[in-house]
Amino acid sequence: MALIRRMSGADRSMTADLLASEGLGPDGDFFSADGIDVLVAHNNGRIMGVVEYDLTCDFGREQGRAGHLGEQAWIYSVMVAASERRGGLGRALPTEVAQRAQEAGRTFLALAPQDGTDVLGRRAFFQACGLTLIEPETPGAAWVCPITDVMRRNIPEARPR
Repeated sequence: MALIRRMSGADRSMTADLLASEGLGPDGDFFSADGIDVLVAHNNGRIMGVVEYDLTCDFGREQGRAGHLGEQAWIYSVMVAASERRGGLGRALPTEVAQRAQEAGRTFLALAPQDGTDVLGRRAFFQACGLTLIEPETPGAAWVCPITDVMRRNIPEARPR
């Protein structure tokens, strides 16, 4: 069973490698932006999944995206190692972000997926997590969901702090 916790300094290299294996994250040190938090799912010293998020970003409203209502938490990327997919870990990561966002007084979870392959698979994943597309479907279109809906749909396997 994977445990979900904040990324430590010792996790940085493995986490960067995992994101890079799927072409996610910009070049360089992409864990250092202000306000960005990173959670990892790990088991036996192996990083199996990662989610980068911001509990203080109202990107949608700042950018004039009318469908972004409420106080948002923003997910920048979520990724699970290919060998660990279809076991619930992918849904556990945004659910953990939703729990933390609710504790911080946020009401909505939002994301805009990065360009990449398997668009249909990502769309199905977002829908399974409870997210709904709120803009015309174009690259970078936003998905959003009330935090309570995310938490009701997705029960994480573990929730250690």
